Amino acid sequence: MSHNSDPAVPAPRRGRRRRRLAVVVVIVIALLLALGYGLKRVIQTRSWQVAGELVSRVETDERLVALTFDDGPTDADADAVLDVLADRGVPATFYVNGREVVDNAATMQRIIDDGHEIGNHTWSHRSMAFVSSGTVAEEIEPTDEAIRAAGYDGPLTFRPPHGEKLLTLPLYLAEHDRLTVTWDVAYEDWSGDPQSSEDLVEATVEHTRPGSIILLHPWFGRTGSQEAIGPIIDRLQEQGYRFVTVSEAHRMRPRATSREHIDDVALELFLARGYANVTTEELIRACGISRPTFFRYVTSRDALVLDHVAAFGEGVAAIVRERPEEHGWVALREAMCEAIESLDLASPAGMAFRILQSSPGIRSSALELTRAWRGQLTASLLAHSHFGGDEGRCEAAAAMAIGLFQMVWAGPTAKPADLRQAFNEAQSVTQT
Repeated sequence: MSHNSDPAVPAPRRGRRRRRLAVVVVIVIALLLALGYGLKRVIQTRSWQVAGELVSRVETDERLVALTFDDGPTDADADAVLDVLADRGVPATFYVNGREVVDNAATMQRIIDDGHEIGNHTWSHRSMAFVSSGTVAEEIEPTDEAIRAAGYDGPLTFRPPHGEKLLTLPLYLAEHDRLTVTWDVAYEDWSGDPQSSEDLVEATVEHTRPGSIILLHPWFGRTGSQEAIGPIIDRLQEQGYRFVTVSEAHRMRPRATSREHIDDVALELFLARGYANVTTEELIRACGISRPTFFRYVTSRDALVLDHVAAFGEGVAAIVRERPEEHGWVALREAMCEAIESLDLASPAGMAFRILQSSPGIRSSALELTRAWRGQLTASLLAHSHFGGDEGRCEAAAAMAIGLFQMVWAGPTAKPADLRQAFNEAQSVTQT
């Protein structure tokens, strides 16, 4: 007698089904593991977040460094931390927790009186990765209020506990134009293995470079970290380093203060990495400005390329207007060729055309520019009654001239002579 659970399905077919199911299960598990790993990387990365400005180290050749302390403060450890800084005249940045600010008012007051910078490190030191927007506000806003109520009126940056952030926190910080600060030097051992203050000093000094942001946790009786503060300062000062607060360091890095600077950064990045491979957030970080500041200068990422193409088109139309004595088609030809002959491929316009030629994704956005350019050329031709003052013929000539330009000027190796020849061959089509 057969003991098969489904006698209607042959045993070989049931075996194949089980194998397929097993493969599917393995694939799903692998995808979940990959997703989990990717999320962990996004949450813990110290140099990137989905929105807003983040700094983990200041790009500079100057030997300056920012010393930062997380958690606390705690009254019991105040002298061990603050006396060392006072003796050496070194400013630091303290990322404090709101509840400790309230419970340790005397230490908070001394930090302020000693002229140090203070940052927000949440109210309760909870992870800020998988949290609602309401939780973000509950952790940040009361801490801001407690810091201000203590008498601090300086810059107030933010550091997430453990550096963890995902979506809601960066979005909140971007909306409120808050700078996120992480670090690039942190060598305290959290594994539970013994670590001497000498080992901590050696690792910290070895990995510090110009613009570094050092992280230590000296509160709650962590004597190893407390004892390392003085030697770290002494060793780095011997190497010529100057200690500044985080906000001071941030102000010293190159910053984009004009649209021209943003254009320079963006065009070079687009050419180096490919237009489609550069996100808006990467551009903002490369410019060294906040998201709101970026969009005060720039309407969109496409505009960083297309505005220069538009300016080129306006220049050609202006040349046509300046040549009333030439036949309309000759005026178009000479204006196009003159503009191309004077186009420096290393200039913003030249770089924009090179990006346009190698980036199919942005070409569709250029169609609106083509229509605008055709209108400008048509108006320039009509201004001097070219083609008998016939608007239709002027528009047709402008469209053909732009089409020839787009076909011939297909790559950075094209020559003005190629375009001139194409115009000469097409001249009969529009001859008056």
